[in-house]
Amino acid sequence: MKPTMTLILDSSTPTLFLGLLREGVVLGHLVETLDRKHAEWMLPRILGFINKFNLKLSDITDVIVGHGPGSFTGVRLALTLIKTWALIQPLRVFPISTMQLFAYEPDVIMSLDARGERRYVGVYQGTQMLMSPRVVTDKDFPSLQLQFPTFTSITIEAALHQPILVLQHIKALASVLKPLLDIQTLNPLYLKELL
Repeated sequence: MKPTMTLILDSSTPTLFLGLLREGVVLGHLVETLDRKHAEWMLPRILGFINKFNLKLSDITDVIVGHGPGSFTGVRLALTLIKTWALIQPLRVFPISTMQLFAYEPDVIMSLDARGERRYVGVYQGTQMLMSPRVVTDKDFPSLQLQFPTFTSITIEAALHQPILVLQHIKALASVLKPLLDIQTLNPLYLKELL
């Protein structure tokens, strides 16, 4: 039987985040700023990354993918790639919000710049979501923090500098993630409303 080989992929920011697990053991990671070149470089970076472990796309059995919120283009490119890949070979796909993907602290308020003096925010306690991702204004963010006074606030940008902690967190999350039954239901998480 083929070993479980899990690729973690997030491109909801200008930075591409990749991780690789074999049977739940962390093999490695790649964190690279692609700016606006996700379309050009995402697939070559994935292929180069897994090739470092003498693997091919056909060796990957599972994909955990950040489906937003975040960069419209980055998220769509990742999801389109995964949908296409899953049509070519058997692949279990586990979508997860970008906020939860990077929520490696036990009690954490995750945020990501949403432009226009707004930010995407989610609140997590371990593997449990306390507040689903939403958009808040920068002005309203401090009052949200007051609702969770003992929680750490971390930006996605800061979390990208802690790939080992993120991958350890993803290992813990693996037990609560559910695979998609129909790859066509893999859709981006777009948020527009304000609190």
